[in-house]
Amino acid sequence: MENRKKEDITKSALLDEVNYLLTQDLPVKEYALIQQFRLKLLDNRNYFPKLALDFEKKLTPLAINQKLSKPLAEFYLSLTKLNKTHQTGTGLSYILSSLFNPR
Repeated sequence: MENRKKEDITKSALLDEVNYLLTQDLPVKEYALIQQFRLKLLDNRNYFPKLALDFEKKLTPLAINQKLSKPLAEFYLSLTKLNKTHQTGTGLSYILSSLFNPR
């Protein structure tokens, strides 16, 4: 139950950031990407950490090529930090699984 509340708070904070981004002067393509992400966030059938990770993956090539506007670049950095906190334990589980499943 406690994890669920933490996820909702994080989702709510992210949605606030997305809504703020939509008020900024953004290129049309970036605005469309953010609007699609916002609609997916509002749909409660979607798993929030997966949505955040998928959106980060969509933005990564643009970030590498430095093609993000300043507001979206700042959002991208906060999104990567958020995704790292939701992936805690992934590496550990991989290591442990290799210990118990030798090849």
